[in-house]
Amino acid sequence: FSLLMRTYPWAATAQKEGCRCFAGYRRLGFRRFAAKRMVGSIGGSVGQHLSEPMAHLLEGMLAIDPRERLSIVGAVWQEPLLQYAARFLAVPPATRAACGRSDLPAAGRPRACRV
Repeated sequence: FSLLMRTYPWAATAQKEGCRCFAGYRRLGFRRFAAKRMVGSIGGSVGQHLSEPMAHLLEGMLAIDPRERLSIVGAVWQEPLLQYAARFLAVPPATRAACGRSDLPAAGRPRACRV
């Protein structure tokens, strides 16, 4: 989220700190929060700047309940956006084994970029 929007989604998650953004996220869910959350650094709402695959990925990674949250070692590799990106990434062997994905490119020297 922070890399894409150039800001944090909310200031704090503790109830006592009373962050309005996090309270809105809890109340609305990710999609409606993204539609309403304005970001001055990029102009417009978060939702205006997210593709459907990226919105789906962030929704899973920012889930409040840890049991529903995507993890980098597990279900996150099944996301369409990362399925596409994995073709160009070098993935460490431990990660490949942990997520049961032997088809991901092996880690090592990065491939040369040809322009």
